[in-house]
Amino acid sequence: MAKALVAFYPLAGRLRVDSDGQLEKDCNAEGALFVVAQIEEAIHPPPPHIEPASIVLGIKVAFLRCGGVALGTVLHHSAIDTISAMHFLQTWSAFCWDGDAAVVELPCHDRTLLRACSPHVIDLDTVSMFSKGRGFCEPSEPNNTKVFPISNEQLTVLKQICSGASTFSVVSALMWQCACIARQLPLDAQTCVSVPVNIHHLLRPPLPARYFGNAVIVVSATAAAKDIMAGTLATIATRIMGTIDRLDDKLLRSAIDYYNEMVAGMSSRPAKGNLPDTDLMMVS
Repeated sequence: MAKALVAFYPLAGRLRVDSDGQLEKDCNAEGALFVVAQIEEAIHPPPPHIEPASIVLGIKVAFLRCGGVALGTVLHHSAIDTISAMHFLQTWSAFCWDGDAAVVELPCHDRTLLRACSPHVIDLDTVSMFSKGRGFCEPSEPNNTKVFPISNEQLTVLKQICSGASTFSVVSALMWQCACIARQLPLDAQTCVSVPVNIHHLLRPPLPARYFGNAVIVVSATAAAKDIMAGTLATIATRIMGTIDRLDDKLLRSAIDYYNEMVAGMSSRPAKGNLPDTDLMMVS
């Protein structure tokens, strides 16, 4: 892992708050958190926090009583997205397999590629697509977790109903409609679903394939609750895809400026809590 961290050196650093109150990476080579454990008993729930909280990368190798090995990873999303995380893990794997003879692709650390403009240039569409301003609220009752499996056959039928829409849009549309109905939202309530979008290929010029950092942005599709509850899955999926399809270089650059301005104006970290019942966040 040490060999891989030479090229991915930000992962061996720490997160800190600069003089302007913004989060930044301190590439101080303090190292990633690496833990090796021998587990003889049943696995218990993980601790809620990792200390110190400024660690960017945490790795745990657990040797199980049955003879198996489990590899756990923790990565801070403010510093890295899934694409960059997989690039690091592939590089680490290559060094484990081939040692010094490993052939690896180096990451791109050019931070200017996602730098905000000076002065900021913010399009009005940015505010409507990237920030709903509803904030978090305290849950009225304990959260419950449940898994709803969707078979390949069911997914095929859903995509046929939605005229070949993407898998993510179809499932998001189904979840949005079900959530609005289950929560019995007022018909005139404004509801939104937020989805993550990979912007590597949407910028002009596109980001390098091996860009290291977080190039995922969250956008929101909004509608009246009555239109989601009574609408067809096809129209709901089209609404979600339409929001994503609007993203171009100009709008994304405006979003980067907007986020920088929003973070600079924050006096403290966002409050903890749940999204309001009208909102839904999708991840993949």
